[in-house]
Amino acid sequence: MSACAVATCPNYHRKTKGKGVIYHIFPVCPNRSKIWISKCKRQDHINVKYARICSDHFRPSDYMDDMKNRLLGLNQKKMLKPDAVPSVNLPLQDNGEDISSRSERKRSILREAKIRLKCLSPKKVCETPSMEPFTTPTNEKICSSCFGTQKENALLLERIRFLEKELEKTKEETKKNQRKKIKEMKTKAQIARILTENKSLKSEVKKLSKIEENFKNILTATQINAVIENKSKIKWTAEDISRHLIIRSISWRAYEYWRNQIGIPLPSASTLKRWCSKFSCRPGMLLDVLLVMQKTFHSKPEAERVCILSFDEMHIDRKICYDVSEDQILGPFSKVQLVLARGIMAGWKQPVFFNFDTTMTKHLLYEIIKKIEEKGLIVKAIVSDLAGSSTLWKELEITSENNIFINPLNCRKIWPFADPPHYLKLLRKHFLDTGWF
Repeated sequence: MSACAVATCPNYHRKTKGKGVIYHIFPVCPNRSKIWISKCKRQDHINVKYARICSDHFRPSDYMDDMKNRLLGLNQKKMLKPDAVPSVNLPLQDNGEDISSRSERKRSILREAKIRLKCLSPKKVCETPSMEPFTTPTNEKICSSCFGTQKENALLLERIRFLEKELEKTKEETKKNQRKKIKEMKTKAQIARILTENKSLKSEVKKLSKIEENFKNILTATQINAVIENKSKIKWTAEDISRHLIIRSISWRAYEYWRNQIGIPLPSASTLKRWCSKFSCRPGMLLDVLLVMQKTFHSKPEAERVCILSFDEMHIDRKICYDVSEDQILGPFSKVQLVLARGIMAGWKQPVFFNFDTTMTKHLLYEIIKKIEEKGLIVKAIVSDLAGSSTLWKELEITSENNIFINPLNCRKIWPFADPPHYLKLLRKHFLDTGWF
């Protein structure tokens, strides 16, 4: 509970609650903080980190104009000016010296009260109301016994008010607890009624669980939850969208028929387009593709994650193109290097790298293998033609005796293969050049 740090100031947070009194923290500047400490008229230590001074010790001119809230018609905030200093209702002793500490503060109050009591008459003290023992004028006379009784009455009244507030709070809490208990009783009664009326509920739940398990191979978890909870707005995951993109690429008419006529929960065309617009397809490693593959193959067995890398250079038209999504000009290029990852024991394939006018080197191949292996895939072999990859095979030291090279990430063996169509092309060329003999 924060109290005013100024000596002889009776204000504290609970007493002034709802009366518009604000407690200001001490300034951060050490010089200004020393000035505020000197204005408090205390010799005991003041912890400026937790100490506060109430607004009764500042003039209206010490506050800034909250123009924003004033123009909007809201309650204006009381914000001090940077150079504001407490200057009102500051304590002074009779000889003009500062009051040193809280103990001296209490002694000075008692001393002033005794001086006033000597000057007051007992008749006027008895006429003063017992509710306001500290608001008697200085020119009235009051006896010490009446003053003490008035003080005790005031304390008792404050205690009664506090207890009345606490009683109201306890009543409200008991009402809330009763409402909660009534709701709980109603819910328990409803559950009991449902269980008694529907004896076959457990069997139906088992059937639904079996149906849900059977549909896991057909629908995703998001689609199953949407069907069970009958949701209109569905938050699709990257795995759902990548799967539904494949379905829509096969047949967009069947996709729309399933979505609109049959009622299978599927993302709309605008959702797929919005997701594809954010998909990055810059030259180099396709990192977004690798992230989708990592999420897809995370729970798959090792046999489905074994893959082979096939790459080749393709000739393209030497044209200049403008990429709207990346806001850049591409070209002119003559060739494009494309790397494709294919499953050996599972029927999947996915481009993972492309770049223009780039030849495959040992360093580039190792980088691609590292990126793919980090996403959970297992590279067992590579496939390339015998024309552009002859220098790569020399760098990998592939000969008739040595037909493997080591994986740079985990020291596993990787086997290189030549593309069978290129074998046939070389045989045809040799036959046309030399004949049978």
